[in-house]
Amino acid sequence: VESVDIEAESEKFRAGWELDRFRVGEVCERVEEALADELSSASGQLIRACGDGRRVVTVGSWNRGEGRTTVAIVLARALAEAGCAVALVDGDFENPEMATALGLAAENGEISRDFSYEEVANSCVKSIEDRVTFFPCAALNVSPDDRMRTLDRAVEVLQQHFDVVIVDLPPGRSDACHTTAGLRVLVRNATQTPEETLSRWVSRVESLVDVPVKIIDNFTNR
Repeated sequence: VESVDIEAESEKFRAGWELDRFRVGEVCERVEEALADELSSASGQLIRACGDGRRVVTVGSWNRGEGRTTVAIVLARALAEAGCAVALVDGDFENPEMATALGLAAENGEISRDFSYEEVANSCVKSIEDRVTFFPCAALNVSPDDRMRTLDRAVEVLQQHFDVVIVDLPPGRSDACHTTAGLRVLVRNATQTPEETLSRWVSRVESLVDVPVKIIDNFTNR
């Protein structure tokens, strides 16, 4: 990974939109309160991984509704609380719901095929209080054939300006960000995804690229 002065780059990054704070909703707030110690520990592990140059964390699940988006949001906020410059990316083109989860109006945007840093920055929303910058990649008007290429390109741009880039992936997609991901987090609700399915999925993820894979078991219905 190319050496980058992230502190300087994050200071120069100018999101197209700013607001006081995201409205994350009751579920995220309950998770943050109940798992404060665990989130602090996870943040420490992620920060150490970032120190090794692994600045991109993908969050995936096998099925929809296993808690993937909630995990991505609370991890981003915990890392920001720990002092990291954090970018949070909605990469779920099939169902782009992260903007809604953050209390934002979900609107489709445009981006050119070979888009620039300025186009990424102009589409971002920065929360001053949360200290998290959100990029609604999945809300962009992109052809199905270009979706993963667009996501990969956006992540490449963002990792030059942030300590950590957290990407919320579509369910079952283990191929996204395969050239940039430094850590993959897989969220499982045991009532939806059995151990055998999880094991096969982990094997597939590990076969794509040699990066650490972490499992978060979520036993709730959200």
